[in-house]
Parts: sequence; C-alpha cells; structure tokens
Amino acid sequence: MVSASLLKSVGDGGINYTLFADEVIAELYKSVFARHVSSSAAGFRAAMNELTHVSSLSKTTIGRLPSEAQLTTTLKNINWVVYHYWTVINGPIHAPLDGSNGFVPACQGRGVVYEDLRAVKSS
Repeated sequence: MVSASLLKSVGDGGINYTLFADEVIAELYKSVFARHVSSSAAGFRAAMNELTHVSSLSKTTIGRLPSEAQLTTTLKNINWVVYHYWTVINGPIHAPLDGSNGFVPACQGRGVVYEDLRAVKSS
C-alpha cells in the first residue's frame, strides 16, 4: 500500500530519498506497469531493471521514465520546497547551490539549474 510507504519514507527531517524510491515509486511502477514488473521486484532499481531490460515496453515509453538521478533531484527539490521555502515568513530563504536541494550553478556560471540537468549537459 502506497500510503503506508509514503508515511514511512517521509519524517520530521524530510524525505528519505532511497526509501521513497524503493517503497513508493517502485510500488507505483508495479501497479501502473503490472504486466511488465513482477510483484516480487524489490525496490526502484529492480523495477527499473525489469522495465528497461525484461519488459516489452517501447523505447519511447522507457525513455520517458525518470532515471534514479532525475528522481532523486526531484525529491530533493520537493523536500526543499516543503521544509525550507514554505516555512519562511518574511526572511531569507536558505538555498545552497551544492546539490543538497537539487540546485547547482549552471556550467557556464550563469544562473542555476537542476542537479541532474547539469550532469546531462556536461557529459
């Protein structure tokens, strides 16, 4: 059940990214892609492995699934919005650009990008 897994992966300190991916996202994939992911797939990586290597999903559909890096960056950003941005009233918003919140400086040194996008553009 996703609701129990969701509660387990989110606590006072924020989102446990690995637990969220393994308990929530993997369960969603097992439900949405029931014909392609076995119910015994343990965690996000196992579900993704079955979707990308074993299933008969089209390359287009597989290409649209977020990678682990993309998922982690999204979760970091959600965590930052919920636990930092929404909690500030009339004060500065703490937003370090070290990747801990999903943000990093752009490769050209101008602006800010999501952590997973900089990795893609620099490769």
